[in-house]
Amino acid sequence: MSNINCPSLKNNLATLKALENGVVELLQVPSHKDVKIEYINDKLEELTNAILTFDALLFDRKIIRQEAVALEKFFGNKIKVLHVPATVTPEQYMEWQELGMELHYLPDVDMSKDVGCPGWQNKLDKSFYDLVADGTLPANSTRLKAGWILIEGIKKSRDGYVDDLLGDVLAYLRSIFAIKSIDKGGSRFNITARELKSQSILNELAYVINVPVESLGLPRAIEYSVLGNMHHPEWGDTECNEWLADSQLIVKNLVAGWVGDNNLSSVGLTGFERSSDNTGFRLMARLNENK
Repeated sequence: MSNINCPSLKNNLATLKALENGVVELLQVPSHKDVKIEYINDKLEELTNAILTFDALLFDRKIIRQEAVALEKFFGNKIKVLHVPATVTPEQYMEWQELGMELHYLPDVDMSKDVGCPGWQNKLDKSFYDLVADGTLPANSTRLKAGWILIEGIKKSRDGYVDDLLGDVLAYLRSIFAIKSIDKGGSRFNITARELKSQSILNELAYVINVPVESLGLPRAIEYSVLGNMHHPEWGDTECNEWLADSQLIVKNLVAGWVGDNNLSSVGLTGFERSSDNTGFRLMARLNENK
């Protein structure tokens, strides 16, 4: 700890050491001295809170550094990474990791067709930008939104999703006919875009992931492309698509991730009500609150 350069970490470490020394001194006072046990308990509680604060600062610094390195490698220049949301504790982070959720930071950048990034090896092709240019998709479909997000890192294949922790809730949703393909059990396939975006299904999925339902949904094409290139190029290596958040009103919806469509470069526009045994999904949540 002697090499810590961050002022906030240094200050908290100094506070921590002072409190620890104070508690040790109190505990060494002979029993006949007039020291109230309530006072000792107060100091112990103060020490515990200081430890928790220090742990949170270390966690915040570690995650920021991790994301800054990945972003610089992708964009080719340094990207300012904001603090992790105050609601994301180390314990919550570990819980999300067990659920296969990954915490990442995205900057506010317009990923237009002319943008060149060293890490964008499979950038979105002309078909995506044509959909934006002709008004099928909103003009801001190319722009990343700054902030912290959670996204599932789960592996997909034509045979299904590996170690899928959403299987039980999907089977339940089919059992109550919230998902029409009732004979597919806990599979992520054979679910329509309309079903995935319905409030009743999002409520159940948000409960499992432990995020506010209003923050939960699907990744947009630009997010899927950037995060896939940066962290999961294998998303584009399988013979199955995944639903995206982007849609043309409630008529058609974007899909991506099919190996035959040039890995992570291409998107497809398909029916909002279409249910297919080769189209699945992965969840994404946007965590907006910052320290």
